[in-house]
Amino acid sequence: MIIDLPPRDFFETAAREWFRVLKESGTLAIMTPTILVQKYEDPLTIGNFIEKYEHETFGRGEYLDKDFVQVLLRNFFQKVEERKILHMTIFSASKPRFSRQQTENFQ
Repeated sequence: MIIDLPPRDFFETAAREWFRVLKESGTLAIMTPTILVQKYEDPLTIGNFIEKYEHETFGRGEYLDKDFVQVLLRNFFQKVEERKILHMTIFSASKPRFSRQQTENFQ
């Protein structure tokens, strides 16, 4: 499980590496404050307020749109899901069962 997201410029590189090291039929889970993947308007919930004002990544303006995250993960993983739990968003991505030759195409 990964908590938080890499910067946008490195996200594809990170996804490629996650795919490479994840065992066949494994599942990747990325947990991040929802405020980093979905823009909110006031009034914020208590959890989103805390994340917005205490999470330094948001303060630096490093926002990744949830659609960007899902599309990029779908480039590597067979099944991508998004779940929201309170003020956190969890993306899960499952690795398909590929033959060795198909897997080498992603590396």
